[in-house]
Amino acid sequence: MITYQQLNNHRAAFDTAGEILKGQPDDLGSLMEIVNHGLEFLPEQPNASLSEKNKIDLEIIRRASHHILENIDMIYSADKKPKRMSVEQWRSAKITILQSAQTVVDRTSTQTQR
Repeated sequence: MITYQQLNNHRAAFDTAGEILKGQPDDLGSLMEIVNHGLEFLPEQPNASLSEKNKIDLEIIRRASHHILENIDMIYSADKKPKRMSVEQWRSAKITILQSAQTVVDRTSTQTQR
């Protein structure tokens, strides 16, 4: 997934993140990839129509965002903090992903799937 991100191949990074989450539902890098993709991808207009592929993506984005909101303290537990990050950076990253996931959930709750 990281290689795809470095190559700016967002489609492949998103797909790989989805596969990783099937076996590791708390993988932070994959959750971040999917939520960030959701922020970029999801239309702000609630009646925007989506292709079949986008509807599948929407469901993956929705599931990942809900997982973050329901499990944020476990995902960002102190024992998972990378050594290179300060406690404040870790807390700030937690707040950022929490806000992003909530934004995605808000957008997907109004998105009609036609």
